[in-house]
Amino acid sequence: MAQQGKAFRNEISPRNFLFRCREFEQADTQYFIKPGENKDNYERIKAFETQYLEEIRRADRKFVATNSGLTYKVVELGDLKTTVRSNRDTMLMRYRLVDMSGAVLDTTYMRADTLRIAAGELPKGVLEATKLIGKGGHIEAWVPSQLGYGADGCDSLGVKPNTILYYEMWLVDVEKR
Repeated sequence: MAQQGKAFRNEISPRNFLFRCREFEQADTQYFIKPGENKDNYERIKAFETQYLEEIRRADRKFVATNSGLTYKVVELGDLKTTVRSNRDTMLMRYRLVDMSGAVLDTTYMRADTLRIAAGELPKGVLEATKLIGKGGHIEAWVPSQLGYGADGCDSLGVKPNTILYYEMWLVDVEKR
């Protein structure tokens, strides 16, 4: 008996469609460009990121942008009295890191673990996102490349240069230092 398209309908959600439409465009922006080196390519990548993040905000009105370019949605607000205030504060968190194509690059769930890290060791966009929620909070954030790993990327995580990243983060605990 032939399948009547059930898997196809489940597979193509607005979010997956957005990932697939942009997958080839992202491949075009994979240059090793730093802001001062090649201004034309840097501006082209920045314009692409701005347009991509705007499309995400249009697709889901719950996403909001900060002045720095971070696009986020607070799923659950935690205790705002217990937030990250200094780069020396340490936090216990769970996260899932996904690239624009939808490939999971890293997750604490695969290891059934949490991550304890000093706030100063996080990329700027991730730190900014964790400051928006308190202890016990949950946030989804799209981090543009200049707030993530930039033109260098991150070989250990498999992050290519100039890549927009999607983080889903749960802030389990914050320890003041």
